[in-house]
Amino acid sequence: MKTKFSTNMMLKQKLIVIFILLSILPAILTAGLSLYQSKSLVEYQVSSLARQIAKEKVAYIDSFIEKVSAEVDSIGKNPDVISRDTAKTMEVLRNVKESDSNTLFVYIGNADKEIFIYPKTELPQGYDPTTRPWYKKAEESFGNIVITEPYQDAGTGKMVITVAKAFKLADGKTAVAAADISLDQIQSNITRTKVGEKGYAALLTENGTTIAHPKKEMILTNIAEKYDFGKTIVNNKSGNLKYRFGGEDKIAGFEQSKLTGWIAIATMPQSDYTTELNKSIIYTLVILAIISVLAVIIGLFLARNIANPILLGVSYLETVANGDFTGNVAEQFLRRHDEIGRLAEAINKLQANIRPLLSELKTSVETLTKNSEALSAVSQEIAASSNDVAKAIQEVASGASNQAQDLQEIVSLIGNITTSLEKVYNELGRVKENSEETSRLANTGKKELDDLISSISGVREAFEVVVEKLGTLKGSVGQVGEILEIIKGIAEQTNLLALNAAIEAARAGDAGRGFAVVADEIRKLAEQTRVSSDKISALLSDITSETDEVVRTSEEVSAQVNTQLENVENTIKAFDNILESVAAIAPMIKATYTEVDNTVKAKDIVLERVENISAVSEETSASAEEISASAEELAASTQEIAANAQQVLEVAKRIEKQVEQFKV
Repeated sequence: MKTKFSTNMMLKQKLIVIFILLSILPAILTAGLSLYQSKSLVEYQVSSLARQIAKEKVAYIDSFIEKVSAEVDSIGKNPDVISRDTAKTMEVLRNVKESDSNTLFVYIGNADKEIFIYPKTELPQGYDPTTRPWYKKAEESFGNIVITEPYQDAGTGKMVITVAKAFKLADGKTAVAAADISLDQIQSNITRTKVGEKGYAALLTENGTTIAHPKKEMILTNIAEKYDFGKTIVNNKSGNLKYRFGGEDKIAGFEQSKLTGWIAIATMPQSDYTTELNKSIIYTLVILAIISVLAVIIGLFLARNIANPILLGVSYLETVANGDFTGNVAEQFLRRHDEIGRLAEAINKLQANIRPLLSELKTSVETLTKNSEALSAVSQEIAASSNDVAKAIQEVASGASNQAQDLQEIVSLIGNITTSLEKVYNELGRVKENSEETSRLANTGKKELDDLISSISGVREAFEVVVEKLGTLKGSVGQVGEILEIIKGIAEQTNLLALNAAIEAARAGDAGRGFAVVADEIRKLAEQTRVSSDKISALLSDITSETDEVVRTSEEVSAQVNTQLENVENTIKAFDNILESVAAIAPMIKATYTEVDNTVKAKDIVLERVENISAVSEETSASAEEISASAEELAASTQEIAANAQQVLEVAKRIEKQVEQFKV
């Protein structure tokens, strides 16, 4: 889906927008990236600073504890203390106490439940130092400095720790030297630490209890139990953390003391370092605004210099798009050596190349129209000729069918002749068999001779009919031959027409490819028609020869019948002398019997030949019907070709009309 920017804005507006975007977006991206990097760098620096401060606080605490630990350790190593010299022991304790103002009390407890303390303090009656936590913890870690958890002194209300170490007295008994140390100095150092303008430092025990904090109310508060960020600090022991506390986002660095397990924290609110970032953002926005104004001014100038020539080119191309190629590109644009000049030169060259193409196209379209008209006319002529051929072949098929019917009638007539000849043959047989009884049956013979003469007359008439039908058959066969010659001529003419159509289709190129296929099919049908006609002609030639033979034989039989008729008539005339001529008549009767037998055999040959002619005639009729169907298909194909040619003509006229719209 196209955006409004790509479809509704003019080129000049697009150029202005694109130039402004190309000018401002890099500046915005650069400024944004710079601000992001600045913020990241500041946060990193703040995190590093807070972590460094936390490390410094841990170093200070460790130094403080190491000093106190050294003083306590020195007590257990003093010979006067080990030898249990009470006076000198108290002197040692006094010196340790006075050497550090943070030391509140210094004391020694031993396995004998004795306690030596400086400054002297009244202790409860029956006080047993060996039951105190500091004694037990030191005894459990014999030889090592132990530090108790910070606690609030009941007398002074100050935060205090006890540093203790167990050692052996001269008599081998265990003693523990200890000092109560005020954490005022550590708290003061922590609470005076400034991190940025509003940041501060704090100190936690290993389990998260607050030892030192600028806010007094936070002292002895377990932040690990109360706040999520406190739990994170206690779990991680050291590192950096972003968190929200007191309605402000903060960054903290924290570090754990290896001696005490305490965790020093240095934290700074986000507002301390975002002030400068906000100033940078304001400066950046001002610069972006100035760049935007300059980009609009420069964009307007460039857009006008770029878009105006392009708009003129668009106007010229719109004229060309409307089909008018008579104009020329302005010379001022052709003289330019930039992309606009190249565009103008390309448009000018395009026009110069299209003009001759359009002229040639017009000429080609006119030629196409003329050839299409000629093709349409030829197609219509071929269609008309195909219809004539189809009609002629239909007539041939009808004639062949009639001929087959005639031959069937001939077969029927020959069947009748066969019946008559068989009667004659049988009669003559009886004459031969009874020739010896001629005398006795003279009277009867005379009557039979009367019947015989009637039969012979009938045979003669039948043979006359056969001869007449055979003559008709010969004429029909001749007519079929003439029709076949006509069909062969039509086939040759159709073949020539198909050849001419193929030549015209080849000239038409791709547009005449379908017509060429149809023309080739027409040529094949014409060739098939010619071959079938030749076969039919050969068959008709055989039929004609056989028909001539049958006619000749029939004429001979007819002549013999006439002869027999004359003989019988003579026999009747000489019947009175028959008894005397019986001996002479007998051989004649035998000869007559033989001739009739030959006639019957000849009849069988005639019948067989006629049946063959009938079968051939039926095949000719079927072939004629097939040729008729092919001719009808040919006529339909030529009609389709004529329709296609008409469509080509219509398309050519439409193209010609469209080409006329162009002016060159």
